[in-house]
Amino acid sequence: MNKIFAKVKLLDFYPKTLEEATERTTAGAIVSFIGLSCILFLVISELGDYYNVKREDVLSVYTTRGEKLPINFRITFLELPCEAINIDVTNRFGEEMFSHDVSENINLIKRPWKGQFDKAVEEVDQKLGWRSFYDRQLRLWSLLGRETVPQTKDQECLSCYDASSRQKCCNSCFALKTAYAQSGLDPSRADNLPQCLSPSEGCLVSGYARVDKVQGGFHIAVGQSHSEPGQRHHHHWDVPLRKLGFNSSHYIHHFSFGAEFPGIQNPLDGNLFLEKGVGQQSYYLSVIPTEYTKPNGYKIATNQYSVTQHYSPVDINAENIELPGVFFKYDISALMISIEEKPVSFSHLIVRLFAIIGGVWAVIGIVYSSGKNLIDNALKSLKNL
Repeated sequence: MNKIFAKVKLLDFYPKTLEEATERTTAGAIVSFIGLSCILFLVISELGDYYNVKREDVLSVYTTRGEKLPINFRITFLELPCEAINIDVTNRFGEEMFSHDVSENINLIKRPWKGQFDKAVEEVDQKLGWRSFYDRQLRLWSLLGRETVPQTKDQECLSCYDASSRQKCCNSCFALKTAYAQSGLDPSRADNLPQCLSPSEGCLVSGYARVDKVQGGFHIAVGQSHSEPGQRHHHHWDVPLRKLGFNSSHYIHHFSFGAEFPGIQNPLDGNLFLEKGVGQQSYYLSVIPTEYTKPNGYKIATNQYSVTQHYSPVDINAENIELPGVFFKYDISALMISIEEKPVSFSHLIVRLFAIIGGVWAVIGIVYSSGKNLIDNALKSLKNL
């Protein structure tokens, strides 16, 4: 057995030096500490890089057809009551694709404000500028929750005063002024009546729609829409109703075209638009189909978008005027983005760690030995002088 162990020892690539033949110095301890610190720092950096998943983006031609385009939105209109809101979605040929009148996927929630919405947004931005968008939205709703007032009960029937012959119940300022306008009376006469002395009423529009994935748009405009064979149109703003005005000031909490994935950015999220007069606010969106692949191979088919916006004032006294409101017009890009997450393999991590430890230790040893030899030779030269 001793002969066998003697032959095994010949395979030892790391021959040991006797303890009595080793010399421990203060300089060696300092160099060792520096080397261990470098190794620790590089190992931590490598572990961080290992857990930071790599992402690869590939641009290709979008060839898929027949898909549906999901539209998710959550918008608060600050000075526009829910009774005045009408939503239509059409494609580029004017064909109706969706209307909230026949859908259960959109909610209109009354928001009577007693505070100033823009001031609340400014306060949240100042205090939570570094927080995530989700945290900012929670803070905003918490702050605005204290600015709402009790809503008028649906069973109440408030008087329409001078317009009672036109309508029996006017439970809001908008309904009262509409009745006045349709009766040929000046809507401003209702400004001092109880319904119009209460805090201004806004509306939260929240929901989603699934439409054909072709060029199209949807708008939120005054008046009522009507359908003709293959077409959907909005009634023009008739002369009496023009006196009511149309304030499209709004805050976009969320607007997207599909599912979320890590790192996605929706440019319209958190967008605040304050309108001083009557006009048409248009958003032009370029939708880019996107496929996101997780490290486990699971794929998410969604969309990203870019946006530009344009505002044009409307003269309510003109004979032929543009329809005031908020318009979202989107087009589908011919290109597609494929995003794939590629994690670093564990074997690759082990190889990198061994390379770091061995490389640093070898370099530190060479530097120490070279430095020690230079110092020793310099000392000998000085003694010989």
